Amino acid sequence: MRCAIYTRKSADEATEVQFSTLEAQRELCESYIASQAGEGWLALTARYDDGGYSGGNLNRPALQQLLADVAAHRIDVVVVYKIDRLSRSLRDFVNLVALFESHGVTFVAVTQSFNTTTSMGRLTLNVLLSFAQFEREITGERLRDWFAGARARGMWLSGPAPYGYHVEQRRLVVNEAQAKVVRYIFGAYPDIGSARLLANEVNARGHLNKFGRPFTKRVIVTILQNRLYRGDLVHRGQVLPGQHQAVVSDAAWRRAQMAIAESARRKAALRRPPVNGMLKGLLFDATGRRLIHAFVHRKGRAYRYYVPRITRYGPATTPSDRFRAVDVEAAVVELLNRITGVQHERHDEFAATGQVRRMVSRIDMSADSMRITLSTGAVLETAHSGKLDSQPKSRGVPPWLDEARALLKGGHSKISAARQLGVIPSRFYRAMEKYMRTPT
Repeated sequence: MRCAIYTRKSADEATEVQFSTLEAQRELCESYIASQAGEGWLALTARYDDGGYSGGNLNRPALQQLLADVAAHRIDVVVVYKIDRLSRSLRDFVNLVALFESHGVTFVAVTQSFNTTTSMGRLTLNVLLSFAQFEREITGERLRDWFAGARARGMWLSGPAPYGYHVEQRRLVVNEAQAKVVRYIFGAYPDIGSARLLANEVNARGHLNKFGRPFTKRVIVTILQNRLYRGDLVHRGQVLPGQHQAVVSDAAWRRAQMAIAESARRKAALRRPPVNGMLKGLLFDATGRRLIHAFVHRKGRAYRYYVPRITRYGPATTPSDRFRAVDVEAAVVELLNRITGVQHERHDEFAATGQVRRMVSRIDMSADSMRITLSTGAVLETAHSGKLDSQPKSRGVPPWLDEARALLKGGHSKISAARQLGVIPSRFYRAMEKYMRTPT
């Protein structure tokens, strides 16, 4: 009988307790196997030792190797010191015993004799495992309570200290050099309004994050949302007053949170559902290409166009290929209103769309007019003003750029220069990033 000895020790178990170490467990198991030599029992040389692993789950390397060898029929008997060495979870233990039985493997706990072939033996096994699981859960609750109490007293128990602090005797102490960067981030974000631009600005000043790498948008957002910088501690979703010194004032914290909320509202407005294209599928240009409905969002407003498919998805994009959707749709609705005598306003989208779909089968577009084929076969023509100018307007450089450069060279900060010029700070930062490649 090939006997595999499995041993386990949790990281929090005291090493001085009798038979708590892996070697002590193995010694006792080997002695038991030797006493069964007359039955043909022989201890395998392979070791299955899990040191520092909890019995609450099966994520243990030695146990996984043991199960693989059981599945490969290399083991006849699994020997442990006590049943809770194999598992402290009742469900996991029952599943393991069922797995052993399915492969013809016997399970033995040398200090707890029971026979799983009888109903009384199975009851005894379940009672023992229930107490083992109860003990594990009580230990977990005790540790959680201890962590909560320590956190309530302002202690920093584990993990690296956040940027702006270092740990001394389990207490957070302000790192003044890093704290200045944190204060700058909280002060500049409401004016800049962009975590990405702010990260670029912080990097341009030569600062690095806690791990010696450049700041990113995610790091900036994490700092801005961390209540620890205003003197609070958060444990399991509960905000507790911390014992450490705050880095930023309550006013700076609230101002930054209001700016974050405003930025989120602006982004949500840009992500709203697209406007329905009333004439989608009905329009064709002078060359017979079908026009599709396209739109873009700018500052919370949707700009809609009808463009050829090859223009929308191909490289040859020119303004002359596009028609303003609002003007074209208004011309079609006005013509149909004159024909039917029923006045549908353009903003009454559902009624107007239903009327167009019932009456129109095709619309051929030209530069300033369109040829409408009705469902009855009749053909009508009408003018429209939806054609875009073939010469797009050039935005050019900001007129205040030269003055901004002079202010920056004179020692003004970017925020100070933007305020002096009366320019929105976020627009000023984007212009500086685009037209001034070197950091200022």
